[in-house]
Amino acid sequence: MAKEIGLHKLATTLKDFRKDNKISQEDFAKQLEIARSTLSYYERAKSEPPIYTLVKMSEVMNCSIDELLGTTKAISNSAEEKFSCNELIEKIYYLNELIDKNRKNYEDLIMSKKRTERMFDELSMSKKRTERMFDELSMSKKRTERMFDELSMSKKRTERMFDELSMSKKRTERMFIELTRVLNRSESDIKTFQKLSKEFATLLDKNKSIENEYSKSIKEVNEDNIFNYSITEKEDFFSSNLKDLISNLNFIPIDVVGEVSCGTPSYAFNEISKSIALPSNYKDCFALRVKGNSMNKLFKDNELIICCRNKTPIDGDIVIDYLSENNEATCKKIHKKKDKLELHPCSTLPYEIQYYDKNSDINIIGVVLGSLNDILDLENIDIEDLKEKLNTI
Repeated sequence: MAKEIGLHKLATTLKDFRKDNKISQEDFAKQLEIARSTLSYYERAKSEPPIYTLVKMSEVMNCSIDELLGTTKAISNSAEEKFSCNELIEKIYYLNELIDKNRKNYEDLIMSKKRTERMFDELSMSKKRTERMFDELSMSKKRTERMFDELSMSKKRTERMFDELSMSKKRTERMFIELTRVLNRSESDIKTFQKLSKEFATLLDKNKSIENEYSKSIKEVNEDNIFNYSITEKEDFFSSNLKDLISNLNFIPIDVVGEVSCGTPSYAFNEISKSIALPSNYKDCFALRVKGNSMNKLFKDNELIICCRNKTPIDGDIVIDYLSENNEATCKKIHKKKDKLELHPCSTLPYEIQYYDKNSDINIIGVVLGSLNDILDLENIDIEDLKEKLNTI
């Protein structure tokens, strides 16, 4: 009977607390770190909460457990006589142990919940990686099938040309035998011999032409029919398809802000001529167009280079140096030596090293990550794959 009275008192106390504080059952359950359905059972006196839940309720509602259950009573003189001091201490010790045990169980449940959530997150990440690998394998399968079809066609062309060469060889051998006979004939047959010689020369020329065509076909097979794009074509693709790449394939716009000298430092300016699309991990970058040949071992004249404005340069990096005194900029390899700064060219032509002391007004405005072509190779970007993805969207 006492238990029933305690549960009904608890149910009334919980509902009154929510009503007084204008808290929904869902929000109150979150504060108690229990399910809403569990709280509903407690408010209908259908279930008895464990000790750690009672402790949490007393903390949230700022009251004692006895007040929650309505079990607070004045101890009579007769009760005081029944319990000795030692018995009370033993009971308190027992209750403390019980509370500690329930608290440990509560903490274990919290840790188990966190481990379960962490395992769920790891499984979700693994699922995403698996799906990404599957997509990449599917694309690779399509490329392989396309390459196989093209190689099969090339093989058929090569076999056909080989048959033609074999027939031409047989005709040439017959002509040679005929010419041998003509050589043994009388001088009256010289005209016939000359005629046959011309025909033989014509056949040789035709044979040579077929051989050249055959060699060209073999070269195409050896190159595996790989799509080759010039530097200009690559640049045009990532400029003309800027919006589609940004909208659908996790690319971002990179501004081409002007030109930089790869020779004698020249006038620097900051004017956006156009934008190109690059993967989103290049968000802190800008592009410059190379002018000159002092870095021709690395970059061609008029080629786009990609620069990072937030990367800290180290010795040996390729950097964009800005000479604010003359408003000039140049692209060079940097070497730091004590109080001096050296800018080294990387060229097949004789260019001098530029020296600057600590008092020189020189600023490094970006570290060169590579040319556009270098970035595409580094990121393993295939233009044909991008075209195929854009066509399927």
